[in-house]
Amino acid sequence: TDHGHRSVAHGGPEAAHLSQRPTITFLPRNHRQVAQALFRQKLYGWLSAAGAIMLVVGGITVGTIIAGSRRHVPRSHAPRPPFAFMTHPLPVSDTWGIAHRPYPTGAWWTNVAFPDDPEPFAPLPYAVKATETQGLEVSYSADRPSADAKQQTDYFARDLALDCVRDQTWTYRVQSFDHLSVTLGFFLGQTMAFESYLVKGSPYITAAYSSLARVRLTTQWDITHVRSGAAPEAEDPSCAAHSGCSALIGDCCPTAAGVLLDCCGASGPGDRRVSGPVLHVTLANQQIWAVYLSAADLEFTWDTHSITSTAAAGKAVIVRLARVTSDAALPVLTNYSRVYPIGGKVEYDLPSDSSQPHHLYFQWRVRRMQEQSEAEGGSL
Repeated sequence: TDHGHRSVAHGGPEAAHLSQRPTITFLPRNHRQVAQALFRQKLYGWLSAAGAIMLVVGGITVGTIIAGSRRHVPRSHAPRPPFAFMTHPLPVSDTWGIAHRPYPTGAWWTNVAFPDDPEPFAPLPYAVKATETQGLEVSYSADRPSADAKQQTDYFARDLALDCVRDQTWTYRVQSFDHLSVTLGFFLGQTMAFESYLVKGSPYITAAYSSLARVRLTTQWDITHVRSGAAPEAEDPSCAAHSGCSALIGDCCPTAAGVLLDCCGASGPGDRRVSGPVLHVTLANQQIWAVYLSAADLEFTWDTHSITSTAAAGKAVIVRLARVTSDAALPVLTNYSRVYPIGGKVEYDLPSDSSQPHHLYFQWRVRRMQEQSEAEGGSL
């Protein structure tokens, strides 16, 4: 309380003036201590109440967990399962690539996901197999049918394989997939040398090589001829037309009985250099393959079991393989070789009137050899 030093009569003008001055209350020291003690007491009460609430909530939570765990723990008298616990014999490997759980274990291409035991899978009309030693092996197995009373088997063989010049083994993994395709990347160390677009029903096997890779094609058969050009030239079967058989007379490649002699693949040095954009490869098993290249100036040399580019192209190179099954098939394959699918989806139309036709639509994602842009549809 403000205490004036002058005596002021109650009700006088000086008293009115003093009554308008601010009033400040000072508690004695012992009074302040009492107030602080009261505040601390209230604060402790609030904290104690909050702590009690937390203890109750925590107790309920712990009790629930314990009760739940007891409910799910087998009783000591429960019988053990009648089977042994073991690790799955086909563990997940890096080959699955971008695939993740749930893994598409029922897909048509999942044989590729087990590199320790590589098995073929069939995009059809080809069968293919990825291996660490040969790259991507391609088989036109329909050329080797075998039938008995129970089954028909088309035997797999490495008719051609997509490979490159290298000094280490391949690793490979799934880059992408959909209902109609799977893309496999083939790596040397951490660098992808090429990727292959395996599309169901395509008459081609397609691969995109990096600019630094030297393309190599290999086969388990003997290569008898490799020629450049839009169409293969008619083969001269005479021994004189083949430098390796020139000491013989008559027909050698093949003989009148249809047999290719070993000397047919032994051409002179001048016959071993060819270039794109189309190569025609004749194998000793009577197969003819067309090889379509996006780089027309890429030069190759060949020997009995391989065809190898003389240098890296310095740019991405598209390589497409196709089995030429007849003279009529060749112009069709050549006509559609510049557009290639990299994936696709299936749509269907079911009209309410069951008497009307039902339709299936195949929507392809495609690229063109001279441009990397993707497009829907496309002339395949």
